[in-house]
Amino acid sequence: MECLRFQSDRPRRKYCPRCHKIMKKAHSEFIAHREALKAAWNKAADGFLCVYSGVKVDELDPASPWHISFDHPVPKEPGKLCVTTELLNFMKKDLTFEEFRPAVLELDKVFNGGVFRKNVIPFRLWFRMPGPPVHPADTKTIQLEAGNSTCEICGSPAPKKGKYCPRCNRFILHHSDKAARVKALKDAWDPKRKGFVCRYTKMILEELNFHDPWYITFDHPDPDDPTRLVAAAAWVNGMKTDLTGEEFRAVIGELARHFRTGAPFNTNIAEFKCWRKKMMLRLRAKRSRTG
Repeated sequence: MECLRFQSDRPRRKYCPRCHKIMKKAHSEFIAHREALKAAWNKAADGFLCVYSGVKVDELDPASPWHISFDHPVPKEPGKLCVTTELLNFMKKDLTFEEFRPAVLELDKVFNGGVFRKNVIPFRLWFRMPGPPVHPADTKTIQLEAGNSTCEICGSPAPKKGKYCPRCNRFILHHSDKAARVKALKDAWDPKRKGFVCRYTKMILEELNFHDPWYITFDHPDPDDPTRLVAAAAWVNGMKTDLTGEEFRAVIGELARHFRTGAPFNTNIAEFKCWRKKMMLRLRAKRSRTG
């Protein structure tokens, strides 16, 4: 029987030990995993290449951002997979590849002083709920008590005994990190456009529809620092994952360069300290659940 890479040294097994180690984790969509590995195998590199970055994926260290992962090119569409890295799989999330590429290029343009073109990404398969909506009773009570005070964040009318208007208070009320959220909202408020601006795209954020990819969320610029937050669109917050702000910009810039020129992706652009730390915590939690 022929292995995915070369003739197996075990006649009764289809795969060599190296490929078998990967395939035995394919509990579902077995054929799709096999075909993805076949397509990703590169004899010259003696390894499997990521379909998005061209990086030779890591097969041994599950905490590495470059560890092998399988992604659906079209999210939620079974039957087809491609080989990628854990980092890029996390970043792509609910985007199709046709959306992922322009999203990266537009973010890179903004990071270099350009303007984000919002209409180039349709988000046709996006349906993430970043958080539960505020209970209607919360805002109703505040509105009934509204007085002549002004909101410390946006300057709108606020309750007589309160600091924030109902619009701003819905993102602060019932949260333990109130101070960090207030600071993030103050930094994000644009008095000219009368809205909150995404830290990364500079676009006005959605405040009501929490299914919208542009819904306002709060991101930790440094995942190890819980005291600091910035306002960010839900889809960008998801794409940033466990990277620091500097690492996120570096990865986006390098990926954009690879998309434009086809030049090899440089995996040494960042240390990924927070990524590895968070990934190890996930792995430990997973092992404890499985016993």
